[in-house]
Amino acid sequence: MPVRIYAVQFDKVSKLSKDFEPFRQLWITTSDWLRWHESWMNDALADIDAEKVDKNVSESYKTIHKCVKVFGNIPGMPGLCIQLSCLMRLFRIFYVLTVPLT
Repeated sequence: MPVRIYAVQFDKVSKLSKDFEPFRQLWITTSDWLRWHESWMNDALADIDAEKVDKNVSESYKTIHKCVKVFGNIPGMPGLCIQLSCLMRLFRIFYVLTVPLT
């Protein structure tokens, strides 16, 4: 039985990967944020690394802010990104008040 070899158009894979990247970033950032937020709100203050929290919050906020722009034309997506952005801004206020306690 002869072996058939199919040609694959990798240029389409590259474009698909590039088009998917904003969705990937939104998914990962949201997942990380929810996990971190749960930990920050429930763990002992002494166990929280203030510098790491600050870095994670800043990077997550930047990513979500970019997502608001990227997903501006997709129904429902800007609202989701804005909601996450608001949660992050509210947490920043809470965080600034608790940092002196750590």
